Amino acid sequence: MADEGISPTWLKRIYAGCLLTGVIFYFTWGLVFNAFFDYANYAVSAALVFTGLFGTFLYRELEREKAKAASEKMRRELELNVEKNPQTPEPKPGAPAP
Repeated sequence: MADEGISPTWLKRIYAGCLLTGVIFYFTWGLVFNAFFDYANYAVSAALVFTGLFGTFLYRELEREKAKAASEKMRRELELNVEKNPQTPEPKPGAPAP
């Protein structure tokens, strides 16, 4: 997983940059050298595009993990607050007093 020192915004930009660079490289190389079906063009473009796609999916999973951890932490804190400050339900009208 990514180091906590790297901002998730930068990760998103890096992955999107790889994806975009791969697509731009493919079309630029193909137009300049008239080599759309060149293996070297495929290799470089595929590496960049797949890195961008894979990184994007990893980034989404990182965001899901963070959201899940935050909701789990909030749930635990709520349970602890309920245990520390139990609230007795108000008696219903007409019910006998304990």
